[in-house]
Amino acid sequence: MAKKKLPENHGKLVTKKELAEIKKLVKDGNNSTQVAKKVGRTLGSLRKIAFDNSISLRVKKAK
Repeated sequence: MAKKKLPENHGKLVTKKELAEIKKLVKDGNNSTQVAKKVGRTLGSLRKIAFDNSISLRVKKAK
């Protein structure tokens, strides 16, 4: 069986710039799937990054 191709950023550390971008995208109302695509990470890795850095991925509804 052929091995799956790993993403380019596989195993690379998250930069402060990436964290700031994730926080901004979430604050702007993007859901986790959209944020993952824009940052270039998988949804699972985004969730792990958010958990490790105490970032809520919940979309806040406007009042």
